[in-house]
Amino acid sequence: SANTVTLIGNAGMDPEIVTFESGNCVARVNIAVRGKKPMADDGFGGPGMGGGGDDESDTHWLEVEAWNDAGRQLADHVTKGRQIRVTGRIKTNTWVDKATGQNRSKVKISAN
Repeated sequence: SANTVTLIGNAGMDPEIVTFESGNCVARVNIAVRGKKPMADDGFGGPGMGGGGDDESDTHWLEVEAWNDAGRQLADHVTKGRQIRVTGRIKTNTWVDKATGQNRSKVKISAN
C-alpha cells in the first residue's frame, strides 16, 4: 500500500489502553520522532546562506494507536522514554470544535 510509514521514536508517556464492551481494545502512545530542519532555501534549489546542510534538530510528536493484539503488545512492552519502531498507516481524524465551530484535524499513525 502507498500509505505505509515506518518511524523510530521515543515514547513520551506510558501507553493508555481502552477496552470496549465488544472485547476490542486500543492502545495509544505519543512518540517523539527527531529529524533535521533543512536550511532555508535560497530560491535556486540550494541551501540558503549559512553553508548548507541541516542546521538544527526538529522533533515531531505523533500519536500512535494499535488495536487488539497489537495494542496489548504495545501496552505490555512500551514505557515512557523507550525507543520504539512503528510501522503503520497515516490516518487523519477531522471534527468540528464544539466551542469554536472551527474545523479541526489530527494526524496519527495506525500501527499494524
